[in-house]
Amino acid sequence: MLTNDLNADNLIARLDRLPVTKTIIRALVLLQLAWIIEGLDIGVSGPVLLNLKEVWNLSPAALGLLGSVGTLGIVIGLIPAGYLADRYGRKPVAVWGLLQFTLFTGLTALAPSYGWFVVLRFLNGLGQGVLFAVPYIMISEFMRPSHRATIVGFENGFLAMAYLIPALVGAWATSHFPHEWSWRVTLLVAAAPIVYVPVIAAWLPESPRWLMRNGKLQQAARFVETLEDEAGLYHDRSLATGRSTDMAGNTKFRIADFFSRPILLRSLIAYSSYTGGTILWYGILTYGPIIFRSAGFTAVNAILMLGFMMFFGGLGNFLNGYLADKLGRKPTLGLYAYAASAALVGMAFFHTPTMVLLIGACAAFFGLGIFPTQKIYIAEQYPTALRGFGTSTGEAVSRFFSGVVAAYYVPSILAAGGTTAVFLCIAGALAVLVLPALIFGRETARIDIDIVGDVKAENVRDDTMSLEIHKTI
Repeated sequence: MLTNDLNADNLIARLDRLPVTKTIIRALVLLQLAWIIEGLDIGVSGPVLLNLKEVWNLSPAALGLLGSVGTLGIVIGLIPAGYLADRYGRKPVAVWGLLQFTLFTGLTALAPSYGWFVVLRFLNGLGQGVLFAVPYIMISEFMRPSHRATIVGFENGFLAMAYLIPALVGAWATSHFPHEWSWRVTLLVAAAPIVYVPVIAAWLPESPRWLMRNGKLQQAARFVETLEDEAGLYHDRSLATGRSTDMAGNTKFRIADFFSRPILLRSLIAYSSYTGGTILWYGILTYGPIIFRSAGFTAVNAILMLGFMMFFGGLGNFLNGYLADKLGRKPTLGLYAYAASAALVGMAFFHTPTMVLLIGACAAFFGLGIFPTQKIYIAEQYPTALRGFGTSTGEAVSRFFSGVVAAYYVPSILAAGGTTAVFLCIAGALAVLVLPALIFGRETARIDIDIVGDVKAENVRDDTMSLEIHKTI
């Protein structure tokens, strides 16, 4: 029975002691499926552009616009999405983002001309940007400190492996339909998951921490009690974190607080690290087949090599999240970043297909597997009131510099210095951009999300009170 003596501090203490229950597993599965649907939409761009290049006889500049306009939409859509997630809730933003990008994917399949395709693909990207950061925010707010990165690692690992699906869809459509129709069929398949929108709207729970911050304690308490019942735990109203109500999430923040210390410095450090990782991701995802083709692979094997690397990147994600919780964020980040950089240097000087295959697997495992630590690290820099805005801004800033700016110059680097120059530039960018986090960043592993995100928490170690609660379960 709920009583009138509810307080956020007690609810947070009870939430942080919980194991992974069936309701949390269901939420994780729902978020994972939303991610995979978004990955399908992003991943079909390659096969679609390949067909449109021939159908519309596109120039390099026109093709480049088609390839980048969706990413531009993502970047623009990310920042207001974070504000909306903080203002109106994590769940409604996820639902509307999923609805928008699947709807516009279907409309893009009906585009009668190049101009309409550009406009619709941009609007599609806005919807993707709305959804992009929400799953990471919700996972960071659902999970107890010892499991956050591990869960993100599993979610991101399955997402990376799921990038095999759009390649198969594109190959099937291209082989069964003429070019004039294959790109439309591919986009219609990517739009079909719009039927998933009612499912996530009905079953995905709202973040309990967001509910607490917005004064919806009754709803938060009912959710916490449901989880306790599933775990067989007593509804202990005597538990407390011992922290201030600011950490419990009751303080109202303004967007202007994002630009004040220490939030701005934390953001720059975390964003720098993430940008290094996404430069590698966009470089391989966008130009991988061209690079591998020049290394001696056939055209088909060059495409398969990209899928091979995404698979190994998924495996790297699984281990990355586990290590980030066990060893810490910074040691794991350093291990993955410099192992990937070393492998990329190897790829720069060994060009035989066999060596590219072997070293490429290592570069993918560490380079494409680094994201769980980087993404959860961004979410851990902010108090609840700013977490949505800060996380989505991080996605936008990092993807702008990597997926728009850096990706724009890759063809020029490739033309001037070949694959050697491309791999060396990506390796150098990753090695340099991760340094601020390793030197100046805080260690955030195994610390309660409310403590580590608090604006006063600059030299935190472990949340011993929360750990004590965990040990008593």
